[in-house]
Amino acid sequence: MKIIDTRDENWESQLNFELNSVGGASDYDNHRNRPYNGQPQTDFGKRGETLVQGLTMRDIMDCFVMGLLDCTDQSKKVKDGTWRYRDLWTCDMEKTDPLAVAQNMMCHVEKMMNIFPNVPELSEDAISEMLQEEPSNEEGGQDE
Repeated sequence: MKIIDTRDENWESQLNFELNSVGGASDYDNHRNRPYNGQPQTDFGKRGETLVQGLTMRDIMDCFVMGLLDCTDQSKKVKDGTWRYRDLWTCDMEKTDPLAVAQNMMCHVEKMMNIFPNVPELSEDAISEMLQEEPSNEEGGQDE
């Protein structure tokens, strides 16, 4: 964390930014050359190093629209292939998770590239860990 000068009129927002920037490479640096040091199965890990190939700009826009619709009450239209851009205006966006939109978009990109799921090989232990249920508070886990 950098030193924050409390005499600066923006010191509180700088402090909040620093305190909330502890989750990974993208929290403190969004330059294209930042490391892919997240969990391997995420866009911040090995999976994120994959170059997008064979798609047009329209394909990528379609992936965005499908990713957004997947997060709304319009997801059935994506599944059955009847979605249209105009469906975006019928969505209730108030409860839509923007990070889920981005993650769904990237899954659609992988599907268009015929590489979905683009997950690096994981050990059996890692797969088991991912499939385990959240531990209860009695077992030392925490509710989110």
